[in-house]
Amino acid sequence: MGDPRPEKIAIVAEVQEKFSNAEAVILTEYRGLNVTDMAALRAAMKQAGGEYKVYKNTLVRVAAKELNLEIEELLVGPTAIAFTGTRPDGSPGDPVSVAKALTNFAKSNEDLIIKGGMLEGALLSTEE
Repeated sequence: MGDPRPEKIAIVAEVQEKFSNAEAVILTEYRGLNVTDMAALRAAMKQAGGEYKVYKNTLVRVAAKELNLEIEELLVGPTAIAFTGTRPDGSPGDPVSVAKALTNFAKSNEDLIIKGGMLEGALLSTEE
């Protein structure tokens, strides 16, 4: 097997940076969401101070392994990741707002399934 392509290396680095900088990370399954739903979810996440991105599970797995994050069991099926980030006004997003935005969306759209996540590096179940 040859060396990984530069694009893949860049994506792994991006995922690692987001995992390292985000106070909270929430993994979801988005199977069944259409483009309109995804756009609405991304807009809600942005307002809450979060970011919602889809990455290949294999690249997330590499990034997580290099950071010693135990999220292997969450990387099954189509996975999108919500990260805390910055609100549109520049203020930092908080984990509670991001989690509420996700759970509110999931209540109104049963295709979004929250798998689990991490808060300040500690793994959380869906109940937490």
